[in-house]
Amino acid sequence: MSRGVVLAICITMALLTILTMVALVIESKKSKELRERTRLIQTEVATVPDMKTVDYSSFETIVGGDGREMVLIPGGSFTMGEGPRVISTSSRSG
Repeated sequence: MSRGVVLAICITMALLTILTMVALVIESKKSKELRERTRLIQTEVATVPDMKTVDYSSFETIVGGDGREMVLIPGGSFTMGEGPRVISTSSRSG
């Protein structure tokens, strides 16, 4: 190879190395800024209401594979929910 080609390859490799280092510095700064912003965000902690303790001793229960107790619901028809609801059928225009 001629001396000019080798010199061009070396210059190209040096420029690519510098460009890569600049890109890494920029991404590092962006990452640091993002971590700072994330740290400053205040998150709301949702409180879980206390569950009412219900005595299921009068019902047949089984223990599942995860160790939790489950109430057996007998087969047959049953009503789900709180009762009949009135559903509004009014339409909106616009």
